[in-house]
Amino acid sequence: VQMNWSARVADLGFSSVPGTLGITILGNYVDHNRVQGVKGGPIDDFTGTGTSFRYRLNTSVSYRNNLYSINLRHRFLPGQPHASILTNPQTTSRGPGDNHIFDLNGTLKAHQNIDLRFGIDNLFNRQPMITSSSPTNTGMGTTSSGYYDVLGRRFYIGVTARL
Repeated sequence: VQMNWSARVADLGFSSVPGTLGITILGNYVDHNRVQGVKGGPIDDFTGTGTSFRYRLNTSVSYRNNLYSINLRHRFLPGQPHASILTNPQTTSRGPGDNHIFDLNGTLKAHQNIDLRFGIDNLFNRQPMITSSSPTNTGMGTTSSGYYDVLGRRFYIGVTARL
């Protein structure tokens, strides 16, 4: 599900401020992630355990005008129990905790034919979540790079020139 909203800042009661404010919320929900390990075996629903997330959210807040734009994005993955809880409700294994990653990006119209773009991914340099740990194992290095940012904070800049 995606929801987009935007309004001119002047329409929000700030008549001296040019530009547009926008908000985007993107969420997905997984009803079932059923797995049958062997033919004729039990069917387990892994949804909401490990990295089989029941839901995920991405939210963006942006401001733009004729000269520049800036956007702050928040990526959220909920904390979940370890998948072994399905076969052993008394497991001491722990799954990942809540994960919040923020990204900042923007553009600047430097000249009639030149645009600059910049950004910082993983703005606060959040470390990837440990996806499996227990009282006897810290789980250091155990993560899922498909979901968690293993690269750390990154900066980028670019130029677009139109002839």
